[in-house]
Amino acid sequence: MLNKELVNKIASLNIVEFGVYPNKLEEMIKEKSEAINLVIALNNVDIDGAALTLLDTNLDDIIAGAKYLKDASGTSNIILNIPEYASKRAEKLEKALEKEGIAIEVGIVNRRLHENDLLVHIVTVLELALALKGKRTEGVYISTKKDEFKKVPANTTLRSLVGNARGVRTGNIIRNASELDLTVGEINITNGVVEAIKDDDCVVALVAEKLLADRRQSCGKCVFCREGLLQLEAMVKDMTIARGKMEYIDLTKEIGEAMTFSTPCSMGQFSSTLALSALKAFPEEFEIHIKKKKCPANFCKAFRKVYIDPVMCTGCTKCMEVCPTDSIDGALGYIHIVFDNTCTKCEKCIASCPNHSIHITTDAVPRLPSKMMRVGRFKKI
Repeated sequence: MLNKELVNKIASLNIVEFGVYPNKLEEMIKEKSEAINLVIALNNVDIDGAALTLLDTNLDDIIAGAKYLKDASGTSNIILNIPEYASKRAEKLEKALEKEGIAIEVGIVNRRLHENDLLVHIVTVLELALALKGKRTEGVYISTKKDEFKKVPANTTLRSLVGNARGVRTGNIIRNASELDLTVGEINITNGVVEAIKDDDCVVALVAEKLLADRRQSCGKCVFCREGLLQLEAMVKDMTIARGKMEYIDLTKEIGEAMTFSTPCSMGQFSSTLALSALKAFPEEFEIHIKKKKCPANFCKAFRKVYIDPVMCTGCTKCMEVCPTDSIDGALGYIHIVFDNTCTKCEKCIASCPNHSIHITTDAVPRLPSKMMRVGRFKKI
């Protein structure tokens, strides 16, 4: 049963839920007036976990905020959810929280299982505790590195955080340089993470990496989320390995938008926004990967080609000895040839060559021997 006095006190503090669902805390409590459990967690879509560092720096305040919220909401139990990727942190906290009557749940938050429970973000609970103590400060929680999570003034610009980068990732949104003068107070950075996209960063590869991490985080129980993430990650990955097709762009938009409306938790609702926002902010980068089979940032290894200059090669076999995938053909005294379809571009061969005859390029390679040939017999045109 709700404690109206405590709920009114919370209302007077003007606490807004942190993360992807920025609702007023007192309204959330009233909506779940019959809740049995108070579940404190990150949003499922948060694969960065920067806010988890608060459990190291502000654990006592989080416990105090949780207990106050339990009393206000009339819930019987407190559960702290820790994502699977941070399970070691859960092990460290288990004994301390057990003494406080707080249970730990490891894994993705099961929205169906906790459908009738009060779900609150870890940051929201901390903000409540600080506000009750009169220690709450104005600002927005930001992390530019995973080991830093602190408040900065709301008028702080993205540019001041990442410099003159060519873009920035704010939570699950990718923005180009035209938005760097936005302030952190003007946008909802759903998990507080601000990551610079520099000249040597590939946006397409970044999206592929994050979608793969989302797939690993997803419980896989919802068809739209499971199949949507699978298809999105596969298509974007194909773009990074020179297999992308132009129809993938429209398919990504179609699937991403469908996931937003057809899944019950933040994983399905917001994981696709990274791909959708990247397509909007950097459309030309996706098209170059697909049409020209090039990576503007020179990051994607699939677009690089390793070749051996047939005039400079002395047939010493040193490159063959260090190649981890046996992608170099040749013999002692014969010009060596690289098989591009199995070469991983690890560059070990380049470092091993005493004659500096091995090169890596994103442009067309020069004419090379098509079969085994003794050193010194190849003639350049």
